[in-house]
Amino acid sequence: MAPTLPKGQLLVLRILWGSMLGAQVIFTVMIVVVAPEAAANADPEVAKMLLPALGAAAFAAAVAALTIGRVFARKADYQAFCILRWALGESVGIFGLVLAFMGAQTSHALAFTAGAALVLLSLMPGSKDHEGYQQARLG
Repeated sequence: MAPTLPKGQLLVLRILWGSMLGAQVIFTVMIVVVAPEAAANADPEVAKMLLPALGAAAFAAAVAALTIGRVFARKADYQAFCILRWALGESVGIFGLVLAFMGAQTSHALAFTAGAALVLLSLMPGSKDHEGYQQARLG
């Protein structure tokens, strides 16, 4: 039988996970409130050129966050495993924030933060996620 996750560690992980999920709310507020004014002098053509590249990078990060389990589980403990996946998921929202400050359309930037939130929601730490980690770790 695989070892269970201590409740104290689960609480710490949920706090970290919640802060990364909460960052998407902050990114959304920044995209809607701050970025339009900050990007007033930006060249929207640059943002249009970067949109496909950052979109591909965001897609790759999201896929990696959701599928990295089998590769990385054997090399790290559960906490590092979770943090790596969450950082990859959070990077999707950061790409949207960058686009917003470069003058991209608000709706495009918000799609990135929504995608990041969905990835992070699917990676919530808990007993089921820990069991999946243990199965990947044991091969």
